[in-house]
Amino acid sequence: RYAGTIEDFASEVYHLRVSAEEERHQDELRHWVQATEEVENDLITTVDAARRQFDTAEAPLYTKLNLLMAECEQKVKDFERRYPEVSGSVHSVPAPLHGLVDPARPMPPGGGSARRALVIGCNY
Repeated sequence: RYAGTIEDFASEVYHLRVSAEEERHQDELRHWVQATEEVENDLITTVDAARRQFDTAEAPLYTKLNLLMAECEQKVKDFERRYPEVSGSVHSVPAPLHGLVDPARPMPPGGGSARRALVIGCNY
């Protein structure tokens, strides 16, 4: 038998229910915190493994890229040394064709729709 008043009994029952519910929520929260930590640790492990795998695959490619870039630079220098006039200067074009390296002149305003062209073949 309960010795107190009915209000005291109701209040005590209410507090017991609230405590039980709060404990149940705390247990659920601990479960999800633990699950989250496990997933986070697994994810970190997976990302670290992927990063190591990427670095392992990337290192030889960078080495090869650097070698190819150095080889390309050397080939450009060799080409410029062998063919100094062919490096993009106007002197690589025969003298009669020097004017052809300039951009085309714009059409005069109101200058008709008919365009004419003179095509010259040059073999050198």
